Amino acid sequence: MVRQYEPGSLFKVLLAAAVLEANEAGHSYHCSGSTVIGGLPLRCWDPRGHGDCDLARMVAKSCNVAAARFALALGAERYHAFLQTLGLGRRTGIELPGEATGTLRPPEGMRERDLANLGFGQGVAVTDVQMLSAVCAVVNGGRLMQPHIVGAVLDSESGAVLRELPPLELRRVCSEETSARVRELMGGVVENGTGAAAHIEGVRMGGKTGTAQKWVAEEGGFVVGRNIMSFVLVAPLDEPRFAILVTADE
Repeated sequence: MVRQYEPGSLFKVLLAAAVLEANEAGHSYHCSGSTVIGGLPLRCWDPRGHGDCDLARMVAKSCNVAAARFALALGAERYHAFLQTLGLGRRTGIELPGEATGTLRPPEGMRERDLANLGFGQGVAVTDVQMLSAVCAVVNGGRLMQPHIVGAVLDSESGAVLRELPPLELRRVCSEETSARVRELMGGVVENGTGAAAHIEGVRMGGKTGTAQKWVAEEGGFVVGRNIMSFVLVAPLDEPRFAILVTADE
């Protein structure tokens, strides 16, 4: 809860939801393995490139170049507003001490390269609970829910329910149509993308992989080879009941 980190490619799920809500999903961008944005080289994780990427291929293959282009088409104002609606940049209010706020740069502070990087989860910091809460919102029909760690308080002797904490919807973040499409995109990650190892026979599920370089202040910035790896899974895909986020710090 205290730890906050750059989520990396997990963020492409949130980008896809923002793109769909803004009706910017009709684009396709070519990835040759690298490009130049804001006067600086931007490299995809796969130097061979991913070819032409529509939104589905961008998510399934986790293409950084296409994600950057989608973020630029979306624009800083719309992208930032959507991420704020998801609760990023502030505490979720879950009943745990020491919750961090995360960081979300305001749109007026974003250069072109900052916006491009935000497409694939760099230049933003989240907690695990924030990230999982946001993913849940864009796959559950578009409702941001209040996270809790307790569902009910029981009598220790009789087991009778003394108090329940019913589900609390905070706000709607996207349409049901967008949410259904995001689930399909996450399904593509497991069926023919970077998350194929998560496939379980007989259960249709969705997921998203993430790798982010760590910022190490003592070493003056991002350090090659020191990463946070992550995977988020939702299942069953058609009507999710479970969402699991696992992160591995180096």
